[in-house]
Amino acid sequence: MNDLCDMIPVKKYRIDDHGSVISDPFRGEDINSHWGEEMTIIREFFGKFYFSLAVLLGFILWIELSPDSLSVWGGEDYVIENLTALFFLLASIGFFVTARKSAFLAAQRTRTAYVMIIAWAVLMFVFFGEEISWGQRIFDFSTPESLAKINLQQEFNIHNIALVDSAFGGKYRYLSIMMLLTGVVFPLVALSAWGRRLFRKFCFPVCPPQFMLFFLGSYLFGKYYSVWNPAAMPDPNSISETREFIFGLGMACFAFYGALRPDALFLEKKRPNADPPHQRPM
Repeated sequence: MNDLCDMIPVKKYRIDDHGSVISDPFRGEDINSHWGEEMTIIREFFGKFYFSLAVLLGFILWIELSPDSLSVWGGEDYVIENLTALFFLLASIGFFVTARKSAFLAAQRTRTAYVMIIAWAVLMFVFFGEEISWGQRIFDFSTPESLAKINLQQEFNIHNIALVDSAFGGKYRYLSIMMLLTGVVFPLVALSAWGRRLFRKFCFPVCPPQFMLFFLGSYLFGKYYSVWNPAAMPDPNSISETREFIFGLGMACFAFYGALRPDALFLEKKRPNADPPHQRPM
């Protein structure tokens, strides 16, 4: 009888201190590993969501309570604009670090796999340079006369050139398109199976959805105070600078998330932790 009992397979589960089953030897994995990963994603989503919501609400309250002070802080070469430039610089560094650390890109064994992530890094550096007019006021050099004639603010930058500014309906328009594509449309498309395959095929980094409110919020913030209710904030420049600040912060978060978890930007899911060899089922 004892020999017969020994022949019958019996599941031996590992139990945690609270009496919950945490390991199934027949499956060869921790039961909670999948739930743990999902809960981590959920916590991250709401953590970043509350942070971005706090930033948006903070600026809305600032406008409602003290619009004049926001006009000062959002002036040319002042705190908000300089922080925006810093965010773009940090985003550029973050994307370069992501390219350096990504196992997914290295596994492609081709340099073309790095094109998209390097393009993001270069673009963010250009945004940084454009935001401070490439250090014109820092290093105190004048705008060449030929550029000053076609630049709306007589500054040493590209985005204020009349032709560039009017493209796509003005710089407000193309920045809005970039905000919505980067932070809203692409993350939503990546939720589908065909979207994941498409982005992975071209090694295109996708912003994690937990940062979506930075991008959607910056767009709606600018739309509301510049188009729908401009009377609420008489100084349109400070609205534009604040909008760019929120967008820049979102890009910095996007890039530094990639620097910390490089393959997550390429929709690589973390594999569940495997049991040590001596605990794996035979």
